[in-house]
Amino acid sequence: MEHIPTTATAVQKLKRLAKNRRKSTGESLAAALDTVARESGYSSWKHVTVCQAATTPSERAPDPLAEAITSFLAEQRAAQPALPNTAQAMASGLVFAMDIKDAFEVRPESDPEIHACDDALAFLAGDIWSASVKRDLEDAEGTGDLVKEREPDELLQEFIDFIGNYRFFRYSGEFVPKSLDDTFSTVFRGFFFPPSHVWISGTFFDMSDVSEVRRDGRVVFSTSPAPGDSPAMSANASGLAFKEPKGQATADAKAPRERSPFVARLDIRRLQAGLYEYHASYAGQELFSDAGFSSIAEALHAASDVTGDIVGFEVAYAGFVIGTYSVDVLRATADEVAQRAVDTAASLRQF
Repeated sequence: MEHIPTTATAVQKLKRLAKNRRKSTGESLAAALDTVARESGYSSWKHVTVCQAATTPSERAPDPLAEAITSFLAEQRAAQPALPNTAQAMASGLVFAMDIKDAFEVRPESDPEIHACDDALAFLAGDIWSASVKRDLEDAEGTGDLVKEREPDELLQEFIDFIGNYRFFRYSGEFVPKSLDDTFSTVFRGFFFPPSHVWISGTFFDMSDVSEVRRDGRVVFSTSPAPGDSPAMSANASGLAFKEPKGQATADAKAPRERSPFVARLDIRRLQAGLYEYHASYAGQELFSDAGFSSIAEALHAASDVTGDIVGFEVAYAGFVIGTYSVDVLRATADEVAQRAVDTAASLRQF
Protein backbone atom coordinates (compact mmCIF):
# COMPACT_ATOMS: atom_id res chain seq x y z
CA MET A 1 0.00 0.00 0.00
CA GLU A 2 1.56 3.29 -1.12
CA HIS A 3 2.35 5.75 1.67
CA ILE A 4 0.99 9.24 1.12
CA PRO A 5 1.98 11.82 3.77
CA THR A 6 -1.35 12.68 5.42
CA THR A 7 -1.84 15.28 8.14
CA ALA A 8 -4.82 15.43 10.47
CA THR A 9 -6.02 18.58 8.74
CA ALA A 10 -5.83 16.87 5.36
CA VAL A 11 -8.07 14.14 6.78
CA GLN A 12 -10.51 16.77 8.04
CA LYS A 13 -10.59 18.39 4.62
CA LEU A 14 -11.51 15.03 3.06
CA LYS A 15 -14.21 14.55 5.68
CA ARG A 16 -15.71 17.90 4.76
CA LEU A 17 -15.69 17.01 1.09
CA ALA A 18 -17.37 13.70 1.94
CA LYS A 19 -19.99 15.50 4.01
CA ASN A 20 -20.87 17.75 1.09
CA ARG A 21 -20.91 14.83 -1.32
CA ARG A 22 -23.27 12.93 0.98
CA LYS A 23 -25.62 15.93 1.07
CA SER A 24 -25.69 16.21 -2.70
CA THR A 25 -25.90 12.51 -3.58
CA GLY A 26 -27.75 10.99 -0.65
CA GLU A 27 -25.26 8.13 -0.42
CA SER A 28 -23.99 6.77 2.90
CA LEU A 29 -21.15 8.50 4.70
CA ALA A 30 -18.91 5.45 4.29
CA ALA A 31 -19.48 5.44 0.54
CA ALA A 32 -18.84 9.18 0.31
CA LEU A 33 -15.60 8.84 2.27
CA ASP A 34 -14.36 6.06 -0.01
CA THR A 35 -15.23 8.07 -3.12
CA VAL A 36 -13.51 11.22 -1.88
CA ALA A 37 -10.46 9.19 -0.87
CA ARG A 38 -10.14 7.62 -4.34
CA GLU A 39 -10.57 11.01 -6.01
CA SER A 40 -7.68 12.28 -3.88
CA GLY A 41 -5.27 9.49 -4.84
CA TYR A 42 -5.97 6.96 -2.10
CA SER A 43 -7.31 3.47 -2.70
CA SER A 44 -9.99 3.74 0.01
CA TRP A 45 -10.82 5.57 3.24
CA LYS A 46 -8.93 2.86 5.12
CA HIS A 47 -5.87 3.84 3.09
CA VAL A 48 -6.32 7.43 4.31
CA THR A 49 -6.35 6.39 7.98
CA VAL A 50 -3.35 4.09 7.53
CA CYS A 51 -1.36 6.88 5.87
CA GLN A 52 -2.30 9.34 8.60
CA ALA A 53 -1.09 6.94 11.30
CA ALA A 54 2.17 6.35 9.42
CA THR A 55 2.92 10.00 8.72
CA THR A 56 5.99 11.03 10.71
CA PRO A 57 6.03 14.07 13.04
CA SER A 58 8.26 15.95 10.62
CA GLU A 59 5.71 15.41 7.88
CA ARG A 60 2.84 16.45 10.14
CA ALA A 61 4.31 19.56 11.67
CA PRO A 62 5.59 22.32 9.42
CA ASP A 63 7.17 25.25 11.26
CA PRO A 64 4.29 27.18 12.91
CA LEU A 65 6.05 30.46 12.11
CA ALA A 66 7.39 29.64 8.69
CA GLU A 67 9.99 31.86 7.10
CA ALA A 68 7.42 33.65 4.94
CA ILE A 69 5.41 34.65 8.00
CA THR A 70 8.47 35.58 10.06
CA SER A 71 9.75 37.81 7.27
CA PHE A 72 6.35 39.41 6.79
CA LEU A 73 6.03 40.27 10.48
CA ALA A 74 9.55 41.70 10.57
CA GLU A 75 8.73 43.93 7.60
CA GLN A 76 5.50 45.09 9.26
CA ARG A 77 7.30 45.90 12.52
CA ALA A 78 9.89 47.93 10.64
CA ALA A 79 7.24 49.77 8.62
CA GLN A 80 4.99 50.44 11.63
CA PRO A 81 6.87 50.35 14.95
CA ALA A 82 4.74 50.12 18.06
CA LEU A 83 3.82 53.48 19.56
CA PRO A 84 5.40 54.18 22.97
CA ASN A 85 2.20 53.54 24.93
CA THR A 86 1.62 50.24 23.11
CA ALA A 87 5.25 49.17 23.58
CA GLN A 88 4.98 49.89 27.31
CA ALA A 89 1.72 47.94 27.57
CA MET A 90 3.24 44.95 25.80
CA ALA A 91 6.32 44.99 28.04
CA SER A 92 4.91 45.79 31.47
CA GLY A 93 1.17 46.30 31.18
CA LEU A 94 -1.88 44.68 29.62
CA VAL A 95 -2.75 44.02 25.98
CA PHE A 96 -5.56 41.77 24.77
CA ALA A 97 -7.07 40.49 21.54
CA MET A 98 -10.75 39.97 20.76
CA ASP A 99 -12.34 37.90 18.05
CA ILE A 100 -13.67 40.38 15.48
CA LYS A 101 -17.22 39.16 16.11
CA ASP A 102 -16.94 39.94 19.82
CA ALA A 103 -14.91 43.15 19.59
CA PHE A 104 -18.05 45.17 18.86
CA GLU A 105 -18.71 45.39 22.61
CA VAL A 106 -15.28 46.93 23.34
CA ARG A 107 -15.87 50.65 22.93
CA PRO A 108 -12.69 52.68 23.51
CA GLU A 109 -14.62 55.91 22.93
CA SER A 110 -16.68 55.27 26.11
CA ASP A 111 -13.88 53.76 28.23
CA PRO A 112 -10.88 56.08 28.65
CA GLU A 113 -8.70 53.20 29.90
CA ILE A 114 -9.18 50.97 26.82
CA HIS A 115 -7.48 51.88 23.54
CA ALA A 116 -7.44 50.16 20.15
CA CYS A 117 -3.83 49.38 19.20
CA ASP A 118 -3.50 48.01 15.69
CA ASP A 119 0.23 48.78 15.98
CA ALA A 120 0.50 45.72 18.27
CA LEU A 121 -0.55 43.28 15.54
CA ALA A 122 2.88 42.75 14.00
CA PHE A 123 4.37 42.10 17.45
CA LEU A 124 1.69 39.79 18.86
CA ALA A 125 0.12 38.02 15.87
CA GLY A 126 2.83 35.37 15.93
CA ASP A 127 1.77 34.28 19.42
CA ILE A 128 -1.83 33.77 18.29
CA TRP A 129 -0.81 31.91 15.14
CA SER A 130 1.59 29.63 17.02
CA ALA A 131 -1.06 28.82 19.64
CA SER A 132 -3.60 27.98 16.94
CA VAL A 133 -1.12 25.81 15.05
CA LYS A 134 -0.24 24.03 18.30
CA ARG A 135 -3.91 23.24 18.89
CA ASP A 136 -4.20 22.01 15.32
CA LEU A 137 -1.30 19.61 15.80
CA GLU A 138 -2.73 18.32 19.08
CA ASP A 139 -6.24 17.91 17.69
CA ALA A 140 -6.70 14.33 16.57
CA GLU A 141 -9.58 15.38 14.34
CA GLY A 142 -7.61 18.23 12.77
CA THR A 143 -10.35 20.81 13.17
CA GLY A 144 -8.07 23.84 13.06
CA ASP A 145 -7.25 23.65 9.36
CA LEU A 146 -4.22 25.91 9.82
CA VAL A 147 -1.42 23.40 9.29
CA LYS A 148 -1.36 22.29 5.69
CA GLU A 149 1.31 21.78 3.12
CA ARG A 150 1.59 25.25 1.60
CA GLU A 151 3.74 27.17 -0.76
CA PRO A 152 5.22 30.20 1.06
CA ASP A 153 2.86 32.67 -0.59
CA GLU A 154 -0.16 30.49 0.20
CA LEU A 155 0.90 30.09 3.82
CA LEU A 156 1.38 33.84 4.12
CA GLN A 157 -2.08 34.49 2.69
CA GLU A 158 -3.51 31.94 5.13
CA PHE A 159 -1.84 33.81 7.99
CA ILE A 160 -3.07 37.23 6.81
CA ASP A 161 -6.63 35.93 6.47
CA PHE A 162 -6.41 34.29 9.90
CA ILE A 163 -5.03 37.24 11.84
CA GLY A 164 -7.62 39.53 10.25
CA ASN A 165 -10.15 37.86 12.56
CA TYR A 166 -8.72 39.66 15.61
CA ARG A 167 -8.66 43.18 17.03
CA PHE A 168 -6.06 44.37 19.55
CA PHE A 169 -6.54 46.66 22.57
CA ARG A 170 -4.36 47.99 25.40
CA TYR A 171 -5.25 49.01 28.93
CA SER A 172 -3.92 52.28 30.34
CA GLY A 173 -5.33 52.29 33.87
CA GLU A 174 -3.12 53.01 36.86
CA PHE A 175 -3.67 49.53 38.28
CA VAL A 176 -1.47 47.00 36.48
CA PRO A 177 -2.95 43.50 36.86
CA LYS A 178 -0.50 40.76 37.77
CA SER A 179 -2.65 37.75 36.91
CA LEU A 180 -5.68 36.69 34.91
CA ASP A 181 -7.75 36.73 38.09
CA ASP A 182 -6.75 40.38 38.62
CA THR A 183 -7.47 41.23 35.00
CA PHE A 184 -10.93 39.66 34.96
CA SER A 185 -11.75 41.34 38.29
CA THR A 186 -10.90 44.81 37.01
CA VAL A 187 -10.44 45.39 33.30
CA PHE A 188 -12.83 42.73 31.99
CA ARG A 189 -15.39 42.91 34.78
CA GLY A 190 -18.05 44.49 32.59
CA PHE A 191 -17.30 42.54 29.40
CA PHE A 192 -19.94 40.13 28.14
CA PHE A 193 -17.52 38.25 25.86
CA PRO A 194 -14.04 37.40 27.13
CA PRO A 195 -10.88 38.21 25.17
CA SER A 196 -9.44 35.41 23.09
CA HIS A 197 -5.81 36.16 24.05
CA VAL A 198 -4.18 38.20 26.82
CA TRP A 199 -0.65 39.52 27.39
CA ILE A 200 0.18 40.53 30.99
CA SER A 201 3.62 42.14 31.33
CA GLY A 202 4.72 40.23 28.25
CA THR A 203 3.35 36.85 29.38
CA PHE A 204 1.01 35.33 26.79
CA PHE A 205 -2.25 33.58 27.66
CA ASP A 206 -4.30 31.72 25.05
CA MET A 207 -7.69 31.72 26.78
CA SER A 208 -8.75 28.46 25.13
CA ASP A 209 -5.98 26.79 27.19
CA VAL A 210 -7.06 28.39 30.48
CA SER A 211 -9.32 26.04 32.43
CA GLU A 212 -10.92 28.73 34.60
CA VAL A 213 -10.55 32.20 36.10
CA ARG A 214 -11.91 33.18 39.51
CA ARG A 215 -13.07 36.44 41.06
CA ASP A 216 -13.64 36.59 44.80
CA GLY A 217 -13.49 32.81 44.89
CA ARG A 218 -16.14 32.37 42.20
CA VAL A 219 -15.54 31.05 38.69
CA VAL A 220 -16.19 33.82 36.15
CA PHE A 221 -14.54 32.21 33.13
CA SER A 222 -14.31 28.57 32.13
CA THR A 223 -13.59 26.58 29.01
CA SER A 224 -16.16 24.03 30.24
CA PRO A 225 -19.54 25.74 30.71
CA ALA A 226 -21.51 24.43 33.66
CA PRO A 227 -24.67 22.42 32.92
CA GLY A 228 -27.72 24.64 32.83
CA ASP A 229 -25.91 27.84 31.84
CA SER A 230 -27.86 29.73 29.21
CA PRO A 231 -26.21 30.00 25.78
CA ALA A 232 -26.05 33.79 26.08
CA MET A 233 -24.08 33.53 29.30
CA SER A 234 -22.01 30.41 28.81
CA ALA A 235 -20.49 30.36 25.36
CA ASN A 236 -19.13 32.66 22.72
CA ALA A 237 -18.00 31.82 19.19
CA SER A 238 -14.87 30.13 20.57
CA GLY A 239 -16.81 27.83 22.88
CA LEU A 240 -15.57 29.67 25.98
CA ALA A 241 -17.66 30.36 29.07
CA PHE A 242 -17.75 33.84 30.56
CA LYS A 243 -20.11 34.12 33.51
CA GLU A 244 -21.56 36.99 35.50
CA PRO A 245 -21.72 39.82 32.97
CA LYS A 246 -22.93 42.74 35.03
CA GLY A 247 -25.59 45.38 34.77
CA GLN A 248 -26.37 46.85 31.38
CA ALA A 249 -23.96 44.49 29.59
CA THR A 250 -26.26 41.57 30.41
CA ALA A 251 -29.39 43.36 29.26
CA ASP A 252 -27.80 44.64 26.07
CA ALA A 253 -26.39 41.22 25.21
CA LYS A 254 -29.69 39.44 25.71
CA ALA A 255 -31.99 41.97 24.10
CA PRO A 256 -31.06 41.35 20.41
CA ARG A 257 -31.80 37.64 20.75
CA GLU A 258 -35.49 38.44 21.28
CA ARG A 259 -35.86 40.42 18.06
CA SER A 260 -37.57 38.89 15.09
CA PRO A 261 -36.93 39.15 12.22
CA PHE A 262 -33.21 39.91 12.36
CA VAL A 263 -30.04 40.40 10.30
CA ALA A 264 -27.32 37.84 11.05
CA ARG A 265 -23.56 38.07 10.57
CA LEU A 266 -22.07 35.90 7.81
CA ASP A 267 -18.31 35.32 7.85
CA ILE A 268 -16.69 33.72 4.79
CA ARG A 269 -13.23 32.24 5.28
CA ARG A 270 -10.73 30.83 2.83
CA LEU A 271 -9.37 27.51 4.04
CA GLN A 272 -7.07 27.05 1.05
CA ALA A 273 -7.14 27.73 -2.66
CA GLY A 274 -10.52 26.56 -3.93
CA LEU A 275 -11.92 25.67 -0.50
CA TYR A 276 -14.09 27.99 1.63
CA GLU A 277 -16.33 27.86 4.69
CA TYR A 278 -19.00 30.11 6.19
CA HIS A 279 -20.15 30.84 9.74
CA ALA A 280 -23.48 32.52 10.44
CA SER A 281 -23.87 34.16 13.86
CA TYR A 282 -26.06 36.58 15.77
CA ALA A 283 -25.16 38.64 18.82
CA GLY A 284 -21.92 36.67 19.09
CA GLN A 285 -23.59 33.26 19.05
CA GLU A 286 -22.98 30.91 16.12
CA LEU A 287 -26.20 29.87 14.39
CA PHE A 288 -24.92 27.48 11.74
CA SER A 289 -21.91 26.86 9.54
CA ASP A 290 -20.71 24.73 6.65
CA ALA A 291 -17.53 24.13 4.67
CA GLY A 292 -16.18 22.52 1.53
CA PHE A 293 -17.28 25.19 -0.97
CA SER A 294 -15.21 25.75 -4.08
CA SER A 295 -15.73 29.53 -4.20
CA ILE A 296 -16.91 32.51 -2.16
CA ALA A 297 -19.99 32.78 -4.36
CA GLU A 298 -20.91 29.14 -3.73
CA ALA A 299 -20.60 29.69 0.04
CA LEU A 300 -22.72 32.85 -0.14
CA HIS A 301 -25.41 31.13 -2.17
CA ALA A 302 -25.55 28.18 0.21
CA ALA A 303 -25.71 30.37 3.31
CA SER A 304 -28.53 32.47 1.85
CA ASP A 305 -30.69 29.38 1.39
CA VAL A 306 -32.36 29.92 4.77
CA THR A 307 -35.87 30.15 6.09
CA GLY A 308 -37.29 31.56 9.29
CA ASP A 309 -36.50 34.86 10.99
CA ILE A 310 -33.23 35.68 9.22
CA VAL A 311 -34.05 38.39 6.69
CA GLY A 312 -30.52 39.38 5.74
CA PHE A 313 -26.80 39.12 6.42
CA GLU A 314 -23.97 41.45 7.27
CA VAL A 315 -21.35 39.81 5.06
CA ALA A 316 -17.66 39.71 5.95
CA TYR A 317 -14.76 38.10 4.12
CA ALA A 318 -11.34 37.55 5.72
CA GLY A 319 -12.50 39.67 8.66
CA PHE A 320 -13.52 42.68 6.54
CA VAL A 321 -17.19 43.67 6.37
CA ILE A 322 -18.38 43.91 2.77
CA GLY A 323 -21.96 45.09 3.24
CA THR A 324 -25.44 44.14 4.40
CA TYR A 325 -27.84 42.34 2.07
CA SER A 326 -31.31 40.88 2.25
CA VAL A 327 -31.46 37.11 1.85
CA ASP A 328 -33.09 37.39 -1.58
CA VAL A 329 -30.59 39.94 -2.87
CA LEU A 330 -27.63 37.96 -1.58
CA ARG A 331 -28.90 34.79 -3.25
CA ALA A 332 -29.43 36.60 -6.56
CA THR A 333 -26.14 38.52 -6.57
CA ALA A 334 -23.76 36.03 -4.95
CA ASP A 335 -21.20 36.33 -7.78
CA GLU A 336 -21.17 40.13 -7.59
CA VAL A 337 -20.88 40.15 -3.78
CA ALA A 338 -18.08 37.58 -3.96
CA GLN A 339 -16.06 39.79 -6.32
CA ARG A 340 -16.69 42.80 -4.08
CA ALA A 341 -15.45 40.75 -1.12
CA VAL A 342 -12.17 39.92 -2.84
CA ASP A 343 -11.63 43.50 -4.02
CA THR A 344 -12.47 45.01 -0.63
CA ALA A 345 -10.22 42.65 1.33
CA ALA A 346 -7.34 43.26 -1.11
CA SER A 347 -7.66 47.04 -0.86
CA LEU A 348 -7.97 47.14 2.95
CA ARG A 349 -4.91 44.93 3.46
CA GLN A 350 -2.79 47.71 1.98
CA PHE A 351 -3.32 49.82 5.10
